Amino acid sequence: MDTFLRLQRNRCKLILVILCCLSCLCKCKCKPEQPDYPKSFFLPTDLSVVWIRPYHSDTSFDGRSTPLFVGDYVVFVNNSGIYPKNGGFGVYDKKTGEKHPAWQGEVGEQLGEWDKLTMAHLAGVHNELLIVSSHFKTYAFDINAGTRIWTKDLNYTQLVTSVNFGDYYLVYEPNVKTNIVVRLDAYTGKRTDYFSHVYQNDTYKMISINPPSAYINSSGDTLLCSVTSDWDSHESDGRVWAYCYNTTQKRMQWVNKNFTDERDACGHIPPPILYNQDKWIVQTLRGLHCLDANTGELIWKKLYWTSFYNDSLGIGAEFFSETPVTLWQDKLYMRSIDGNVYCIDAQTGQEIWRNTSICATPNGDVGETPIYQGRLYVAGVASDETGYIFYGLTCLDAYTGKELWRDEGPVGQVWAPIAIDQETGYLYAGSCQYIMCIDLNKTEENMLKKR
Repeated sequence: MDTFLRLQRNRCKLILVILCCLSCLCKCKCKPEQPDYPKSFFLPTDLSVVWIRPYHSDTSFDGRSTPLFVGDYVVFVNNSGIYPKNGGFGVYDKKTGEKHPAWQGEVGEQLGEWDKLTMAHLAGVHNELLIVSSHFKTYAFDINAGTRIWTKDLNYTQLVTSVNFGDYYLVYEPNVKTNIVVRLDAYTGKRTDYFSHVYQNDTYKMISINPPSAYINSSGDTLLCSVTSDWDSHESDGRVWAYCYNTTQKRMQWVNKNFTDERDACGHIPPPILYNQDKWIVQTLRGLHCLDANTGELIWKKLYWTSFYNDSLGIGAEFFSETPVTLWQDKLYMRSIDGNVYCIDAQTGQEIWRNTSICATPNGDVGETPIYQGRLYVAGVASDETGYIFYGLTCLDAYTGKELWRDEGPVGQVWAPIAIDQETGYLYAGSCQYIMCIDLNKTEENMLKKR
């Protein structure tokens, strides 16, 4: 019976994928009609869906969308920009899914030209500003007013990454040989350069300063902490360097070039996490490291892989993902590229538990593991011994790592990134065509009835 049900669900998912592809390929020149949500194609689910809607009005396929909260609204930012669809964003009422009155147009109209977004963050005193970056430009939008307030031409060859801090905007913008950490005023776009990292060797090396984190110390100084990853190729040893820069005094507070072992790397690792106002949790592809926030000295490290590279393949094969680490109740939660989830004591670096059975592979660098009422939620791609592929939401006990339930949702897909409103217990996620809101409290009730 289980095999029959799985075949039926796989068949439904195949139909959805075919419909998805047809909607992309079979475009007509006339304006598409506003579709009714195809509820006849929705799959059975125990998730309590508050609302679900197509990301594009013509229900065409698109990539992942990052949910961000602005007051009573959730902003879904389209990071992919699959041509001819432009990168852009939609602003929706958290409770109803209706579009914001100031943002009634199609996703992607905001940029005015085709562009593919790489990063999105909120800024401003009340997080009312949306800053989005692409390979070419950085844009600032006032969400409440529905206007673009400035655009910066950033003609660099690598990804532009950014991080929000208070009412200012901190953005990292690299080129081939120079990495500069700058500050952009979120309201005006005025630029202030901070420190840089210049590569002076003639041989090409993969060097980058990853996005910084910022905090104000006891003296009132604003400090930035970031890491760089520096290596030649899979045959040479890589090291990760950590920097702490005092923007108030305009000087480097400390640099630690020796806290990692040989053959480590960072890739596009998220910014370090400030823990208890006196420690930085630094993520690398081999594990976690805890540094003293004042001196940069290593306090503890927890490594899992003997090498960033797999020598037999010549590529990185077994390492932690580039997804953000979650800090909750003095515990750190992280995911590996092969879909495992680990819980580590933030004070000591000792492992508390690991779950190697869910095999939920992160979607690239977006595999956040938000926690709500002691439950950890994971979205990813998984498969089992029968070959059944699962694109859904998995719930774990945050204290023990035990899997409590999993569900593929109404369209057979729940993709990362996901975000949870802690006040309402609403989880926001997307799929290849749709964005949705899920009531976790009612979902838990549904799951309890099944047990």
